[in-house]
Amino acid sequence: MRVFPPAWPIAWRLAVMYALSLFLLLAIAAGFLDWTLTSEMKRDNNEFLAVEMQSLRTLLKQRPGDVQAWREEIEREAAGSRRPRYYVRILDEQGSIIVEMPGMNTAIGPHSFPPPIPMNSKKVNPTNAIGTDGRPFVVASQWVKLYRSEDKKRLIQIALDTSHDEETIADYRKKALLVLLLGVLVSATLGFLIAKAGLQPLAKLTQVFTRVTPEHLNERLGSISWPPEIASAANAFDSMLQRLERSFALLSQFSGDLAHELRTPITNLRGEAEVSLGRARTAEEYRRVIESSLEEYERLSRVIDNLLFLARTDTRNTVVRFSRVNVRTEIDAIMEYFEALAEEKNIKISLSGNALLNADAVLFRRALTNLLSNAFQYTDANGSVAITVATHDGRVRVGVADSGIGIEKIHLEKVLNRFFRTEKARAMNSQGNGLGLAIVKSIMDLHGGTVDIESIPGQGTTVHLNFPQPQNQSKITNLSS
Repeated sequence: MRVFPPAWPIAWRLAVMYALSLFLLLAIAAGFLDWTLTSEMKRDNNEFLAVEMQSLRTLLKQRPGDVQAWREEIEREAAGSRRPRYYVRILDEQGSIIVEMPGMNTAIGPHSFPPPIPMNSKKVNPTNAIGTDGRPFVVASQWVKLYRSEDKKRLIQIALDTSHDEETIADYRKKALLVLLLGVLVSATLGFLIAKAGLQPLAKLTQVFTRVTPEHLNERLGSISWPPEIASAANAFDSMLQRLERSFALLSQFSGDLAHELRTPITNLRGEAEVSLGRARTAEEYRRVIESSLEEYERLSRVIDNLLFLARTDTRNTVVRFSRVNVRTEIDAIMEYFEALAEEKNIKISLSGNALLNADAVLFRRALTNLLSNAFQYTDANGSVAITVATHDGRVRVGVADSGIGIEKIHLEKVLNRFFRTEKARAMNSQGNGLGLAIVKSIMDLHGGTVDIESIPGQGTTVHLNFPQPQNQSKITNLSS
């Protein structure tokens, strides 16, 4: 459920929540104090009426026929009472007034009292009543037997004016309401100011965010001292910027390499077309031009297919069909494809070891084919290519080692990048595109594995494919061809 409008600033929301919280606390406190004050006044009034009723009962029983003594006692009680408007009335059995405090008849009449409580009751049970002029009273009445042996009794009526109590409570409630409103206003203001101060780091974050552009990805937040609540977000943002900076650099390099790879065959196609159109040619000459163009088209097609495969793996749109693969059987099938090239260059091929692998057979063959293609391509005549298969703790490790030109140490971390080729590799194979090892890495990523490369310039290169245990692999079910 949405509490605040979406466009409300956070400072406003916090200020409102501060104000509502304080309002609730003050309202609870004010209500409790009001209940306490009212209860204390009521209890005090009831106790006063009970004491007065007991005193009058004792007086009437001790001096049952002395009306003058009653009057004097009542007047003395009235004069010394701490209650400003306290009234007493004594009536006979017929309801005639025997003794009454001055002004009581005009303040509250005899008929405004509730029915008398029993004579033997010790509880007064006061009730509320309204006087003739609208003033509030707490009243009580009780019959008193004058003689034990006679049936003669008198009715005592006591009334206590509670106007002052009502005024006190009303005044308290006005002041409590004023304090409540002022408290809410002050808390909202202070809450807004505190929230603004507390949100200053977010404003500083926003300033840094606005400076981040594709040309300025080197901005970092870690150099600033942040509160703990924001420090983790700042670190995550720095990590994101670092990844973006690296991705932008790779994208820029990728764009340049892609343009270079596409420019060469397109330039060749255009040049051949322009030359062939420069003058009339024989059918055989046109045939040679078309055959040369087909070779360039095939090169472009391979580049596009490889890029599409890499794009699918990047977006995880490629899924893997895992199955039990006999590694040696797959390698034997692939080696048959390279036998002719091995004989042509007099390269010795060896295979050792075997294992059962939980992998996608098609992707496994593609990865190994790329490695062997590189090995034969960059190994001089009379060299060697060795394939090894080993297992350790349920993990399978497939290695391809050649005695070729090798890779310099500074390039080892880059050879898995797309379109990256060393100068030696370009010199030996101008038709390559630098996507073979990138595809191998993507295939290993799909299997949850890794690629290790070791190389010594002039002596050769060894590439290891490290497949994880089956339970650590993501179970993916299909592969787009």
